[in-house]
Amino acid sequence: MESRQMLFVRYCLYKERSENSAMSEQSSVQHVLTKSQLCYFSRQFSNMFGLPVRLYRQQEKIYTYSPVQLAADPVILCIDALLQETAPLGYFSYHDMFYYGYVRHQSYCFVAGPVSELAISEHELKKLGGSLHLLPEQFSVFAAEMKTLSGMHPDTLLQAMILYNFTVNRTMYDISDLRIQQREQKTITAEMKENEICEIVAVKDGCHIKNRLSELGISKGQKIECKNIGLCCSPIAYQICSSKFAIRKKDAQNIEVTYI
Repeated sequence: MESRQMLFVRYCLYKERSENSAMSEQSSVQHVLTKSQLCYFSRQFSNMFGLPVRLYRQQEKIYTYSPVQLAADPVILCIDALLQETAPLGYFSYHDMFYYGYVRHQSYCFVAGPVSELAISEHELKKLGGSLHLLPEQFSVFAAEMKTLSGMHPDTLLQAMILYNFTVNRTMYDISDLRIQQREQKTITAEMKENEICEIVAVKDGCHIKNRLSELGISKGQKIECKNIGLCCSPIAYQICSSKFAIRKKDAQNIEVTYI
């Protein structure tokens, strides 16, 4: 994977040098790529990072390419909301389960993903398959292919989108510009921050993963430390004694704590 990403970076640098040479006297001309150029670059991006990609013009999908053969594209469950995003590039979270990255160029919108830092459970995959109206005989292959998209940190996705954006739009962003949206920052202040230590007071009754949380050592009286807060505040990495684990924000909300 590292070597393919390095090749991608070299291509971007080569493209930049070539265009700087050819357009040195036309620096004021707006940087606009054609549909065929965007499709070509999107396909190379997909091959380098191993992610499904799509290209939309207005609300219409005009190109798609994927290194994995999914029986159905999960992006259809959230694409309408994603295309409402107006930022030139960013990410979109689907139920804290996985993430998509997007980059806008003129009237086009490039969408890559999904990715998930944590392995997606069989239960969640079955729910996803049901939402996509998969046939029973399609599920096992679909689940296996979706699992290949797990294990990529969302920050890696964002770095890839920053690189794609610079190549097509010639605008520079840093990951800190994208990691946390302003609308999310208000909720973080009311929750545990990184490196804070709290004492567990209780796990909410009726929590559907109470047994799972208990297996992780989450019980009344234990001291718990927040180690890392992921993209969109989920997943969140914690430590109890010497045990480290990560759980999604929606599951962490079932744990009641008091500050020490």
